[in-house]
Amino acid sequence: GKSYPFRGPFPPMWNPIVCLDHNNFWRTMDDMGREIPSDAPWKAPHAEEWDHMTMKELLDKICWTESVKQFASLFVNVCVTAETHEVSALWFLWYVKQCGGMTRIISTTNGGQERKFVGGSGQVCERIMELLGDRVKLERPVTHIDQTGENVLVETLNHEVYEIHFNPPMPMLRNQLITRVPLGSVIKCMVYYKEPFWRKKDYCGTMIIEGEDAPIAYTLDDTKPDGSYPAIMGFILAHKARKLARLTKEERLKKLCELYATVLGSQEALHPVHYEEKNWCEEQYSGGCYTTYFPPGIMTQYG
Repeated sequence: GKSYPFRGPFPPMWNPIVCLDHNNFWRTMDDMGREIPSDAPWKAPHAEEWDHMTMKELLDKICWTESVKQFASLFVNVCVTAETHEVSALWFLWYVKQCGGMTRIISTTNGGQERKFVGGSGQVCERIMELLGDRVKLERPVTHIDQTGENVLVETLNHEVYEIHFNPPMPMLRNQLITRVPLGSVIKCMVYYKEPFWRKKDYCGTMIIEGEDAPIAYTLDDTKPDGSYPAIMGFILAHKARKLARLTKEERLKKLCELYATVLGSQEALHPVHYEEKNWCEEQYSGGCYTTYFPPGIMTQYG
C-alpha cells in the first residue's frame, strides 16, 4: 500500500463518494448514540434491535464503500480491541457516546489521546498505597469475601488461584453477567530509538495503518515530555494479537520495525535501541485489555 501524510484525526480521501460515505458513517454513529440513555442503554428505543446486531452487521448496513467499511472496522478494533463480529452494536454505540462521540474518542487534540500523566498513571495507585501504609498487602490474591457480619472479611492465599466466593451470594443475573463479558485482546508495543527521527519529517508519530498484513493498526509518539527516550507506541489488536502472540518477541519487533520503515519512509525505523511489550492477554486476573466488551444480546438481557 501507499503512505499519505495527513493532519487532524482522520486520514485523507479523494474520491467524493468515499468522502460522503465517511461523513455519513460518523454522523450516523453519533446520531444513533444520541438515542441511547447514558445510564440505561438497554432502555433505548431500538435497544433490542441494536443489541441483537453485531457491529459488522451495522457497518454492512450503513457503509456504502469497502474503503469506509475497512476504516470503520479498524476504528472498532482500536477502540475496544475486539472484532466487529464480536461486539454488540448497542453496546459499542453507547461506549462511543460515553467517550464524547466519534471524533473525540479517536482524536489527539481535545480527544482521548491528548494527555498523559507525567511519570505514569500508576502513580495514582502508588500514592494511595503510601497513604494506606502497611494496610496494603501485595501479592495476596483474594479468594473469599464474607459480607454477612458488621465487617467485610477478605481472605487471601498466595500463589494459588481460586474462584472468589461471595456470602451472601451475588444476584443471579450479576453472577452470570461476569462470565459473559470478555476482555479484548491487545499487545502494547514500545519501540525506542536513538532520536525521534519522524519529527525531522514533520510527522507527529501517529499512524493509522490498514491492511491484514500490518501487525500494528494505530501508533502514537511516546517520547517523554523532556525529549528523552524517543519511542513509538503501537497496538497489536484483536485477532492480530492472538495470531502474532505465537511469534517470539524478536520476531514481533522485526515486523514492527519493517512496518514503520515502510510507512514513515525511513530506514532509521529499522534500528531500534530498545523494545518493550505488554501482552495483556497473559494477565492472570484480567485476561485481556483495555476493556470488557458486550457480545450481542447481553446488554438487554442483563441490564
